[in-house]
Amino acid sequence: MSRLELVHLTSPAEIRRNAAAWDALWTRSDLSSSLFRAEMVAQWVEQFAPSAAIHALAVFREDQMLAALPLVQRRAAPLLTIGDLTINCWSPNGELLVAPGPDAEPALDALAAGLDQLPWPLLQLPWVPYAEPRWQMFVQALTRHGSHYCIDPRYEIGQVDVRQTFADYEATWSRNHRRNVRKDLRKLQGSGPLRLHLH
Repeated sequence: MSRLELVHLTSPAEIRRNAAAWDALWTRSDLSSSLFRAEMVAQWVEQFAPSAAIHALAVFREDQMLAALPLVQRRAAPLLTIGDLTINCWSPNGELLVAPGPDAEPALDALAAGLDQLPWPLLQLPWVPYAEPRWQMFVQALTRHGSHYCIDPRYEIGQVDVRQTFADYEATWSRNHRRNVRKDLRKLQGSGPLRLHLH
């Protein structure tokens, strides 16, 4: 079996030159959004970070891309530049691409080792869906490589246990919260006719 090769794609043009391999990897991955295709990542860099350093890391075996991670430079403090995914609140193009299968673990190991070659002292990836299997595998690869990392969960969504009746659920509220809800309901009822539609 041929060895793995880590390649740094450092411009939108280089990403486009490798688009066939990139998009073939995207097709084999578990990501369905076309935002993660090569052309979309290249356009993201041109629109949102045209003068920033880019290092889209790609792991190849011969002509087949096995893993990819598009990273771009951003400023975290006046004198500190760091790496981040090609992602922002307008366009989430940056993602870890890896195809499930026996090549995934060695490819992610090569990717983890390749982070040592980056020009930035730190990566900060605030939009990572770390609970997804591909990211969990990458965390394991970072651990095997001896890399230091910190996972800080954010944006957790509160959930209501609906296995009980609403009256049981309401009984778990504090007295103050129940009083406020009743007061808000009276205000709402005083504003005119109400209808509840359940879908």
